[in-house]
Amino acid sequence: MGEIAVRKSLAGNRSFWPGCILSALVALTTAVDAEPGTAGTGANNDKKEGGAAVSEQPSDLLATGLRGNLSEIAANLLAAAEQGQTETARKLLAKGVEVDASDSEGMTALLFAARNGHTAIVRVLLKSGADVNARTLTGLTALMLAAEHGHNEIVDTLLSAGAITNAKAENGSMALIEAAMSGHLAVVDTLLESGAAIDSRGPTEATALMLASAYGRVDVVNDLIDKGAGIEVKDDQGWTALMWAAQNGELKVVELLLGKGADPSVRSKVGDSALDLARKQDHDDIVKVLRAEAH
Repeated sequence: MGEIAVRKSLAGNRSFWPGCILSALVALTTAVDAEPGTAGTGANNDKKEGGAAVSEQPSDLLATGLRGNLSEIAANLLAAAEQGQTETARKLLAKGVEVDASDSEGMTALLFAARNGHTAIVRVLLKSGADVNARTLTGLTALMLAAEHGHNEIVDTLLSAGAITNAKAENGSMALIEAAMSGHLAVVDTLLESGAAIDSRGPTEATALMLASAYGRVDVVNDLIDKGAGIEVKDDQGWTALMWAAQNGELKVVELLLGKGADPSVRSKVGDSALDLARKQDHDDIVKVLRAEAH
């Protein structure tokens, strides 16, 4: 619990492809569009896609093994999805590239596109048979990544395609928790309307309400409570949403929770109250509010 003030990304320490590879994205290699032996021989090998120049030349970097066990064409699909190159992805898929090919960390084209907000590519991939519930090695799904980054249209698209609303990653997190923690109110509502369990437990048995409280997401906290989230639910250390907010210095959330009926006298497994936690962190404004509440 000593690290709760430090944001832990859903992706953990996962490192994605090196930036040099992504910046050298191959839109469509001459192995796809040109005759053998003609690659890179023209004076102008760039095309315009979505107003941006896209290199047609094969990247030496993508052929060096940095893509893991992926074939070059599969690596290009993942890079196209990551970079938002819709037409490139279409052409590669038309040539028979495996739509669910994944890198060494289990990231597929759909996962890249969902994470980076490329709605058109998400739709192209799904239409081509991409597994909407494919997971990385740490259990991440496209829905979790889209929710974490606030891509509501993609969240809705994935749900319509059969994404599992309450799927959990290895660390216990899920789409609703990530959306709530990141403050994406529209995504939270979309997920709840699709059956997300409002009090499902994530890392350390924390709920969406607890984590939204910890990160000061006032609108989300208010929304979750109004939709039935349990204010006095406790995590694995006996902390409530009020305790998370008090620990992290989120005054507005503390005031909101108190106004919604949160009990400041509740204590954790080691006997700390919200007041104790606020005092230990020198959150004097919160200490003042909680002391006034106690009287």
